[in-house]
Amino acid sequence: MEEFGGKRKLRRNRKRAAARLAKPKLVHTFDHWLRDYNAAVQNGIVGAASEEMKRVELAHEAALDEQKKKMDTMAATHKKQKEEWDAMSRSALKQVYQLGQQVAAYEESERQAAQFMVGLVDKQATMQQYIDHYQTSKKHMAQSYQ
Repeated sequence: MEEFGGKRKLRRNRKRAAARLAKPKLVHTFDHWLRDYNAAVQNGIVGAASEEMKRVELAHEAALDEQKKKMDTMAATHKKQKEEWDAMSRSALKQVYQLGQQVAAYEESERQAAQFMVGLVDKQATMQQYIDHYQTSKKHMAQSYQ
């Protein structure tokens, strides 16, 4: 167990030493970057780069505005087309309903016509019976008078 504790202590000491050694490197790195940045500012490189960034940003914003306008136009067109589609759908449904009513009315008139025809056939049969009865009665009367 002592051996394990000794290894842990050694590892912690090494980490602390590495941290102490890393800090000066961080300070040196920042100092190096700061010197380079100041030199770039003096040479006008940073100013030119920021101007280029502004130009790119403006172009990007203009492109975004143009895309937004296109999207708005497309949304308005879509809304208009949807309204037209809804109106046409309602109109088509209304026409289908009216056609259904017309078909129902036609079927009703066909049914009534069929009933009328049945009635006519029945009346014709009855009339034929009367005619036959009349003719037989007439024959009988004629025979009885002879």
